[in-house]
Amino acid sequence: MSACLGRDSGGVCIEDAAMLSVDHTFARRAERLLAVGKLEPADELLQAGLKQWPEYATGYQVLGDLYQQKGNAVSATFAYFESLQRDPENALTLMKLGDIFRASGQEAEARKYFQDALKLDPDSRELLVRLGKVDGNLQAAGKGFFFTETAADLYRQQGHGDKARTIYEHLLRQAPSEQRLKEKLQDCEG
Repeated sequence: MSACLGRDSGGVCIEDAAMLSVDHTFARRAERLLAVGKLEPADELLQAGLKQWPEYATGYQVLGDLYQQKGNAVSATFAYFESLQRDPENALTLMKLGDIFRASGQEAEARKYFQDALKLDPDSRELLVRLGKVDGNLQAAGKGFFFTETAADLYRQQGHGDKARTIYEHLLRQAPSEQRLKEKLQDCEG
């Protein structure tokens, strides 16, 4: 008896790749296969789906996830870039690219992707934490601390109002008319 590769939308066990029909839900179904470690069926489904829907950004994002799980960061990077060509405002794909660059020691490049993602998803605590770690690594490597609004936001959220205040004050000296920064500075003092 063959193993169950996954389940269809009705919960029926899918026993072979031929049963993994390609429709518009291929990327999400491949994602579920990845979640249970079924890399080869997920790969087959993604390849077939992307042939039929070559402009589907999420398909390339999930393909990047597959390559990441296989340990192939180079192919994952290319897949994520393909996804961004089709959907340049996808914060999750930008974050995943940042993760790849960070894992390869390219902190400054990772920082760019995390910042771009944070512009699209400014309330993401996960992105703030990633950006804070990258900034910390860059500072430890002697590449200077970045006085950014993101760094100040992270400090403020972590309860380090004094550090956040110092950064907001620095930023306000550069852009004194930024009302948003003034409000954040007041939050630190209040």
